Amino acid sequence: MVEGYHTGSVPISPLISWFVQGKYQFAVATHDSYRPGNELDAAAGVTYDLGARGPFSDVMPLVQLIDSWRAHDQGLAADPPNSGYERVLVAPGFEVQIEKFRVFADVELPIYQYANTAANVTVEGTQGQLVASALWGVQLAYDF
Repeated sequence: MVEGYHTGSVPISPLISWFVQGKYQFAVATHDSYRPGNELDAAAGVTYDLGARGPFSDVMPLVQLIDSWRAHDQGLAADPPNSGYERVLVAPGFEVQIEKFRVFADVELPIYQYANTAANVTVEGTQGQLVASALWGVQLAYDF
């Protein structure tokens, strides 16, 4: 996996920050003749620093735009016609800090989604892919 992250502040307000990030995951191993497709994820977003609120040391709502692309799976145990996708998501969320703990949560909602599916169920013998209507995420971090 290779990833990068960059942040900056918006000149009109020191409370507004922006960020961009990218990640490329590539499969380096196979299992039972299966190799997952490589994946590229990119995001850009903005945060607004509300400062201390109640028991929280720092509160920051945020919104980001995420683009994900995943290649077809490979190998004898893979189903290449029904794997791989591209999607663009909008993700509102927040980050709060309590002393040395940080909690990040967001919901990623698709605004564009394309999942590869076999052209013909009778010929391919497969049914396509399930696609989530929303992706929910929560991360807990500790600052050393």
